[in-house]
Amino acid sequence: MLGIRSRILEGRPLADGMALFPQVFPEVYRATVGAGEQTRHLPLVLKRLADFVEARDRIAKRVRLAMVYPAVLSVVALAALGFLITYVVPEVVKVFDNVQHELPLLTRWLIATSGFARHYGLVVVAAVLLAILGVRAWLKRPGPRHALHALLARLPLVGRLLVENDMARFSRMLAIMLGSSVDMLDALHIASKSVGLLPLRAHVEATVESVREGAALSRALGASPLTPPLLVHLCASGEAGGNLIEMLDTAAEAFEYKVQNSLALALSLLEPLLILLMGAMVLAIVIAILLPIFEMNRLV
Repeated sequence: MLGIRSRILEGRPLADGMALFPQVFPEVYRATVGAGEQTRHLPLVLKRLADFVEARDRIAKRVRLAMVYPAVLSVVALAALGFLITYVVPEVVKVFDNVQHELPLLTRWLIATSGFARHYGLVVVAAVLLAILGVRAWLKRPGPRHALHALLARLPLVGRLLVENDMARFSRMLAIMLGSSVDMLDALHIASKSVGLLPLRAHVEATVESVREGAALSRALGASPLTPPLLVHLCASGEAGGNLIEMLDTAAEAFEYKVQNSLALALSLLEPLLILLMGAMVLAIVIAILLPIFEMNRLV
């Protein structure tokens, strides 16, 4: 705040002061504030931007809270399985060392997995960490990141969720800009910065050029199959009825509602699936240990 204040005392705009701290103020926020200063509607823009940020923050907090239990369950499950395979199983299978007949296939797999984990477990963990760091560094390049985003956007369920989440941000930001007397082209340019998926952002940026050439917003947005039909229809209705800002807010609310419901459903299904998966793995270990014992009893 002191750094921004010093810039303002020098006679610079508020957006320039915020640009000194990009880790605090994302580009879309700085562009929004800059547009508010140019149109002399800065108080209104700041209020709407604050409402937008608070709404997004509430959604993010709900998701993080909902992810706590699955994350803890996953960590505990992996730790328990690692302990069983690395320390418990080798002690138990020692009783099969003197067995004359061939062990069942499941038991042999368990013994092989246990031996591999004991000898190369740390190497595998280190390799996975290095692979994650390498992929993160690789995805910082524009080409691979664009290819990954294009793949994510084409996924059946995840892609639709990501697109609707981006469209909710885009619609809300565009409504804020238009409601603050920012012209359509500048509003589209600023709102495009709130889109995370690179193919979708490229389409929104192309929409700016189409609108500049005289095309209607609804027709320009509908030129890409990535754009949800709901947004296209609501924009067309808003353009025809002269209430585009209200229709954009309606679209944003609809997308946010769908995204929240989809996330809640996915997380509610994830918890029992993790429990079932953990139970199935433990059951497989128990069966692999008991099968040779049952065979030994039959031989006796």
